[in-house]
Amino acid sequence: MSASPSRNFAKFTAADWLSGEVLALAQRLGTPVPESHKLAEIVASLAEITTENRGTHLKIEEAETLEFLKKTAASSPTDSITGTPQTFLSGKITPLVLDAENAALYFFRHYKQEVRTAQILIERACADKVVPVSEISEKIIASELPFPLNAEQKAAVRSVVSRPMTIISGGPGTGKTTLLLRALICLFTENPEARVVLAAPTGKAAARMKESVQAQVREICSSEQALVAFPQDVLKKAESPEPATLHRVLGIGASPLASPGVSAIAADYVIADESSMIDQALMFRLLSSLRAGTRLVLLGDKNQLDSVGAGRVFGAICSEEKLACARVDLTESRRFDAAGVLGRMARAVVRGDVDGVASALDEPLSSERERAVFRFDSGEISPEKLDETLSEIFPEKLQNVPADAKPEEMLALLDSARVLTPLRRGKFGAEALNARARKLFAPTGSAVQEHFHGQPILVTRNAAQERLFNGDTGIILRDAAGTLIAHFRGDDGTIRRIPAALLPDHETAYAMSIHKAQGSEFARLGIVFPPEGSHTEFFSRQLLYTALTRFRESGENSLLRLLFDRDSLLGAVSRENPLRELLFAHT
Repeated sequence: MSASPSRNFAKFTAADWLSGEVLALAQRLGTPVPESHKLAEIVASLAEITTENRGTHLKIEEAETLEFLKKTAASSPTDSITGTPQTFLSGKITPLVLDAENAALYFFRHYKQEVRTAQILIERACADKVVPVSEISEKIIASELPFPLNAEQKAAVRSVVSRPMTIISGGPGTGKTTLLLRALICLFTENPEARVVLAAPTGKAAARMKESVQAQVREICSSEQALVAFPQDVLKKAESPEPATLHRVLGIGASPLASPGVSAIAADYVIADESSMIDQALMFRLLSSLRAGTRLVLLGDKNQLDSVGAGRVFGAICSEEKLACARVDLTESRRFDAAGVLGRMARAVVRGDVDGVASALDEPLSSERERAVFRFDSGEISPEKLDETLSEIFPEKLQNVPADAKPEEMLALLDSARVLTPLRRGKFGAEALNARARKLFAPTGSAVQEHFHGQPILVTRNAAQERLFNGDTGIILRDAAGTLIAHFRGDDGTIRRIPAALLPDHETAYAMSIHKAQGSEFARLGIVFPPEGSHTEFFSRQLLYTALTRFRESGENSLLRLLFDRDSLLGAVSRENPLRELLFAHT
């Protein structure tokens, strides 16, 4: 983004207090009026990027603007930050930081977070606190009951039990949760009193973490041979940690910036799943909350989209050479058949292989099963096709919700079906798709009402008092008294009920943006990938990969319908989503 956007400055300063504050401060410091106005415009551009979660800094693209900022920094009363770029606009804590070497302008808070995040990660990765893997842990790792670990998974478990920090990246089906259980068995065999905290960025991801661990424990308990290898008391310990949201673990209310101070997490191990969803502010808070002796494990998928908040932290971590000693990549997927259409397509997308994706789309599906599960529909995305996709993806009980519908069943159905789009607005955006779905599925006469029986919803603002966070999904049902009640599945798996009238900010959720779908999996999935337009620059291979890998084939009713514009989709494959922060550039 250019640092000198075209604006009606008089109108802009009247509307934006920050620009006015910077203007006044610059003038009080003796900066000439023209330069003061230019500085205020630049800072306003920085504020737009950070408040809209588009980045942690403003990239200075014009040489003239960079020279202006260097001159302003050199001529203003300053307080330097040892070992960091020049700062300006005086004060003990300087409001702005200019990284002239990387042509980037920061607010001090974001710069401090970036520098400290990188420092803590490197200190942990390079710490001389690696312990040998014990013989008993080696036996647990080597056990093939009830399922063997591959070489990559074994390396990951050894790292978890021996290193101060482990970073594990792998796509769907590469066995991240499988190796997690094996690591927990090792930890609790070695130390039955170990304090282990399991966390994820969203309640849904935390619940899925718990479900996966419990399902594997049940499988082990069903095998007498496996119970010999893994004693039942150890298995109970391994499934005892209750996964929670990172916000809950860190004691954060509505925002990572809202709670003053940082409280240390009382744990020997902190294991965070879906780490690609952790933005810079949350990662900084997590790292700052770790005690010196606490071991950290980050699980995620480096090929997924950026976090919704600013900063593609996990992507930067997985590409940083200084952290290579603490990183394990999982490449062998058991979810997608390597020779199957989705497996081939996902790998081609990650490589940026346009011809490979085109081939996967064009070749006839190889089996009757694939023909039943996958439907690729290119060409014009008409209103009729959109309605057909919505009707095809959602099961009958979500289209015509019974009056006596059970919340548990309806939430399970909702968790299995969704339509995704890259956009929020426009005729192919989530808002328009949800409006179409309301007309199709809402009870007669209620489509225009704010709430209705059977309405799926997505929370869009954190509400700590109600224990609801941005990204939580639920369903509204009418109770016996006729009151509309929203139902959510809590971190502990229980159903929580909140009157619809008391809900925080939310929206209908038949369709949602691909960004919002991170950390979710659907057995019935529709993907709308629209034609190119002003939004094309945001269509990247990470966006497409994230959408495709939200699909999880599960049973006879599984369906993936891809409704797409061919040029737009293949253009996304060729477009790399660049790292938007300079996380390790300052260390």
